[in-house]
Amino acid sequence: MSRFALSMSWWTLCSAVFYLYLAPALALSFGTVNAIIGMLLSVLCYAVIGRVYTRRAIRTGMSVEMISTAMFGKRGAVLFAFVLSLTGLYYGVFEGSILAAIVPRVFPQISYVGASAIVAAMTIPFIWSGKILNHIERANFILLPLYLVGIVALFYLAGTDYGWSDKWLHVGPAAPSPFGWWNCFVAYMGVWVLLVIMSDFACFGRKEDEGFHALMTFGAPFYIVTFLVNGLIGIFLVGTVQVSQLSETAVVDASLAVLGAATGFAFILATQLRINLANFYVATLNMNVVVEGLTGRRFPNFLFVLMMCAIAFVLMATGSVFKYMLVSLQFMGIILCSWIGVTLFAGTRDSRPVEDAPAWRAGPTASWLLAAAGGAAISFAPEPLSSFAAPLSFVAAVVLYALLCGRERADEAGARGETA
Repeated sequence: MSRFALSMSWWTLCSAVFYLYLAPALALSFGTVNAIIGMLLSVLCYAVIGRVYTRRAIRTGMSVEMISTAMFGKRGAVLFAFVLSLTGLYYGVFEGSILAAIVPRVFPQISYVGASAIVAAMTIPFIWSGKILNHIERANFILLPLYLVGIVALFYLAGTDYGWSDKWLHVGPAAPSPFGWWNCFVAYMGVWVLLVIMSDFACFGRKEDEGFHALMTFGAPFYIVTFLVNGLIGIFLVGTVQVSQLSETAVVDASLAVLGAATGFAFILATQLRINLANFYVATLNMNVVVEGLTGRRFPNFLFVLMMCAIAFVLMATGSVFKYMLVSLQFMGIILCSWIGVTLFAGTRDSRPVEDAPAWRAGPTASWLLAAAGGAAISFAPEPLSSFAAPLSFVAAVVLYALLCGRERADEAGARGETA
């Protein structure tokens, strides 16, 4: 895949309204300064880990499915594919609900349920053909400039209409916790799914473009735009427009108030269509992997496209998406952090050809699942201990892998020596 095409495909993910929402939500709880520190640390963390995954994916050509199969075995890969499919569906429903909620305000003749059906169906033609990355590239080529113009206009008009001031620097409690930056940093670990699905994009990169992709396409510039730029504009918008009750729709409401109904709707549409192509791509691709792993048969892609879109419609139509979807974000983050802990530490030292993978690899699988279970248990503890759930699950995965798999590798080496 060409350098430009791959960059356009991946940068689709920088425009989710979720990022406009997360930063001001953290600022309201922990203060603007703490939120900014958390975003800066997240950019650094993502860039460092992303560089490793990018180079590995380009050099080996291994997708997330192949990495999971080599590391955890064929059944272990199916288990993680199921988690990843649910994660893609989660973000698809979350982002799709934003657009569905805004449609009736611009077109009163369309109900929320009808808007949910339209939004869920919008992605079907693009994913049906199976050439989703090509569609994402083309959509991004058209819609990314529209998004960039919209986000700049949103920033400028908010300041012009409501007055330029430093109120946005003082969002949140009057005396924020000096350690609030840690809570903000940990919150962004819940979006580590970006580091996971990166391999599904980077594996299409050409080896001669490895340096460019590691530095630019999947590197710090992407996370600066995704987290820092979006986050700062979100905080500025909330602090300047003085949104009374923060929710995903409240941020969008402020966008409509600043940009106007028609322009605001076009901006949100460009944002959500782009990001949801990628979300449903991840959900559909991985559910296909799950069914094939369980049945041994590969079914037509369109069946999974229809299934994912139908499930998304049902979840969106309930009208209570944010209530139960946001709660699950922390737990998915714990599962993903544990998976990354194992695969990042293991690297290419402990992988094997996919065709030689057993049904299960006990050591890596146990390391991942035990670390995730421990992190989930810690998340129910009182503060501040619960804020360490995701980081500790990452550390636990690394430690457990070193303990459990060191012996496994030694046993395998001994077996090979006896055979020889």
